[in-house]
Amino acid sequence: MFSKRTKVIIITICILFTALCVFLILYIDHINIPENFSVKAFQGNKNITENIEVTGLSFFDREQSLDFREKEWRNESWYFNEIELRIKETTTDSLPINLYINSFQNQGTLIIEGLRPENDKILITELDTSFSFYDKLMYFIKFHFPLSWFNIVNSSIILILLYIVLIFVFKKKSNIQNQNVTLNFKINTLRYFLYFIVLSIGLYLRFSNSLTTLLSFDYFGQVSPAINYLIYNRFNHHEWGYPYPVFIIMVLSVFKNINAICVIQHILSVLSVIAFMVFLEFFFTDVIKKDVKIQAFFTVVSVLFFKILFFNCNLIIYEKNLHHEGLIIPSILLVIILIGIYFRKKKSRFKMLIFSITIFTLFILSLLQYRLTVGLYIVAVYILWVEIRIQLKVKTRRVLIPLLIFVVLWVLVFLPERILVKKYDKIAPSFAYTQFVYSNASTVLKAINEGYAIEPGYDTSEFKGYLQNALSHKSIYYPALKYDFDSLKYMHARPGLRNHIFKTYFPNQSENDLSYNYFRFDKNVLKNDSLCVKFSRIYNNYYIDWTKVIITKYPVDIIKKTLRQFYFSFFHPKINFASFEGKQPFTNPYEQNVKQFYNYSWRIGIADFAPLSQQDWVYVLLALKYNYKAGEVITYNMPITTYTLSNIWGYTIRGLFLFCFIYASILIFLRRISGLLFCILVIISATFFTIAFLHTFDNLRYLETLYPFILSLILFSFYEIIKKANN
Repeated sequence: MFSKRTKVIIITICILFTALCVFLILYIDHINIPENFSVKAFQGNKNITENIEVTGLSFFDREQSLDFREKEWRNESWYFNEIELRIKETTTDSLPINLYINSFQNQGTLIIEGLRPENDKILITELDTSFSFYDKLMYFIKFHFPLSWFNIVNSSIILILLYIVLIFVFKKKSNIQNQNVTLNFKINTLRYFLYFIVLSIGLYLRFSNSLTTLLSFDYFGQVSPAINYLIYNRFNHHEWGYPYPVFIIMVLSVFKNINAICVIQHILSVLSVIAFMVFLEFFFTDVIKKDVKIQAFFTVVSVLFFKILFFNCNLIIYEKNLHHEGLIIPSILLVIILIGIYFRKKKSRFKMLIFSITIFTLFILSLLQYRLTVGLYIVAVYILWVEIRIQLKVKTRRVLIPLLIFVVLWVLVFLPERILVKKYDKIAPSFAYTQFVYSNASTVLKAINEGYAIEPGYDTSEFKGYLQNALSHKSIYYPALKYDFDSLKYMHARPGLRNHIFKTYFPNQSENDLSYNYFRFDKNVLKNDSLCVKFSRIYNNYYIDWTKVIITKYPVDIIKKTLRQFYFSFFHPKINFASFEGKQPFTNPYEQNVKQFYNYSWRIGIADFAPLSQQDWVYVLLALKYNYKAGEVITYNMPITTYTLSNIWGYTIRGLFLFCFIYASILIFLRRISGLLFCILVIISATFFTIAFLHTFDNLRYLETLYPFILSLILFSFYEIIKKANN
């Protein structure tokens, strides 16, 4: 017989389930316009699609703008109760408007003729009159709950975790206490079994797809120094820090195959996750051994942590790239493990060794994962400060030991980077300033209009035109900035500045004598090095000076831009904190079915080496020495995820992240935060500020690579809550 408390719970669940069913019936019945359609508008013979705005209205009257691509409005992910067309401007008011709505699902085009807007609006309430309730129900089920092995396993894991929770909801407290030992064993066994399942699926997702190493974004700066060293025994520098090229050298030296990079990155991620599982078991020992309920809670939280992190398809795709982000999971988990061990073993006889390894790792990873640089460096200084305080309690002169270790490690890690930049990559110091200037295009244009200029001959004419053109064309790919950052920087403004410098300061020099410095070409003999130093100084100072003008003269504009970026990263509906899939248009390497084309031509003949461009030269060497296959087509088939479950997890993690961020911040002010949680919070905060201030969150890679830290903040915040509740 159920107890009174159990009956209340069961009745409440039944009422909620009934209410949910009624809501779903009403909701499904209002699906009049499914996903996958495009809209074009004509007035007479004139295409006026660009002069309208198309917005979908959901069951809750929530508006969702469609994407304007390839001269038509597209909806690929949403379904609506109705769609609304707003007329921005028309050429001839007397002519009616004809709409051509192409439904990709039904493979047909609906033509609606003779529309006359009322108050500049047109409402479309259905696309297919034969769309019955049964069709809507089947569509809803297929869209939200697609049948696949991945979804079945995912759901099974969730059900097992739910079963663990229900054990402690419905069982009497006396029964739990009586079965404490048995429940402990069962929960531990279940947790290890689920760890095994998560690891197995993570391994399958990684190794069942092609293990070809992708050369996609930013790869050339990573591979060029490595190839220089392997072929000519001469290490150079190309935009990125030296740790990842050194990693490439180590892999290629041993395996002689570029595809080994993908395999090694997968293996490192798997090993780091296993190491983190072991670390958590020891780290949480002091709280989970006290109460079987806490052990059950730890099982639920830790399994979800590893499932969400290890199943993330985008992070898996990054591991297949020749890019430092392929090491993001092992990098972040290693940092957390080392910091956690340091604060747990502060009084160990090996504390100086642990301190040294932690500081060295933080320094190396600050060069490897450059977006984390500020946060990692702050944490390194904080750990030094903690160690100095510990040594002061022993003997004053002992503070020299951690100080000396810190300085020696700093020199060992950062001095080679500075030497390489000074010798081979003289414009590298301008990178952060460049990002800052182009991510504040409206402020720069405002400054130019008010009379500020660094290079008057360029800023007031050519650069101003680039800025005006970029800001006048809104880009759906940059919803935070609202203009195409990459096009402005790479296609127009930066090449324009280079040409201006050549023409203004080097009128008697050939562009080829200087361009290798701009493109970081490595010559056997540096020609006109003094001229290249001059070019680099002018180039770097241009962005540095613009940064000074923007910050000192327009601080309010910079604060507004930074706050907009923070708001976007925390609250924008297109950002899914669980999968980062489906809501943002990605380039090929991040889509569910990825096709990466190596479509660069290369020539193997030795006689052709001289006229080859720098990139073609690298392709030739990779093809000859390291199994690079030009023109190879690579297809990844990641499992279809449950859209609804993904959204639920996304919003849940977003809410938990905000809660834990605020909770950890409060603990700082109360001076009750643990060293590990403080370091995680500092790295996340510093990295978020770095991206929001210097660049933009429109590139979702920047959020995706923070994902392990976001999950870790949630995990260790709950540890703090449990620990303080028990005390």
